[in-house]
Amino acid sequence: MDGVVIVTGASRGIGLATAVELARRGLKVVLCSRDAVQAEAAAKTVGNGAIGVAADVSRPEECGKLFDIAEQRFGRVDFLVNNAGTGRAGKLAEAADAEIRDTVATNLEGVIYCCREAARRMNAGAIVNVSSFYGSHAPAGVSVYAATKHAVNALSKSLSQELYPCVKVFVVSPAAVDTRLLREGFGGSGRAQPPERIAEIIAGLLEKWRETDSGTFIDVWKLPG
Repeated sequence: MDGVVIVTGASRGIGLATAVELARRGLKVVLCSRDAVQAEAAAKTVGNGAIGVAADVSRPEECGKLFDIAEQRFGRVDFLVNNAGTGRAGKLAEAADAEIRDTVATNLEGVIYCCREAARRMNAGAIVNVSSFYGSHAPAGVSVYAATKHAVNALSKSLSQELYPCVKVFVVSPAAVDTRLLREGFGGSGRAQPPERIAEIIAGLLEKWRETDSGTFIDVWKLPG
C-alpha cells in the first residue's frame, strides 16, 4: 500500500493494532492520542517512520492541528481511521454530567470534526469509522454509548454519499474486542476477539478502497472465524 493514514485512539487496543498493521502494509502512519507520551510510545512500537501526535479529537481546533502536522510531515493525508472512543455501562439516571459529555464529545463530535477535516483536505482516499455492535443493538445499560454509535452509523451513511466519488466512507462494527475499554467500561472478558482481528479488517478495506463500494458496513460478529 502507498499513502498516509491518520489513526485516532491509537495508543492501545484496536487503534494501535490497526496502526501496526497499516504500517506493515506500507502506509505512513500518524497515531493520535490525547496523551503525548502515549502517542510517542505507540509510534515507536509501530516503527517504519510512524509519528505520534497529541490531540483531543473532541476539540475541532485540535483536529485541525492533527491534520496540519500530518501534512507538514508527509505532504498529504489519504486515509483516516476514526477509532477514538470511550464509554461505560450503567443506568442513565446514575450517569454523571461529565461522563455523558465526554462520551458524546469523543465518540460522535470527534468523528464529525475529523471527518470534516478529511472532507476539506483529502482529494482522494477513504475513511473508516469504527462503530460497535451497540450501534445496531441497544440493550439496557448502554444508552449513551449506543446513542453515539447509532449516530456514527448515520453520519457515515450520509457522508458515504456526500464525499463520493473522491473519498469513500466505510464502517467497521465490532462486538466484544479484548481492549481496556471493554474490561473497564463494560466489564467484558471471555470470548472477546483480539484487536488484531479488527485491524486486519480495517486494513483490508483500505487496501481495496478503490474497488469497494462507499458506504460498505461490516458487522464483524457476522463474519466467519
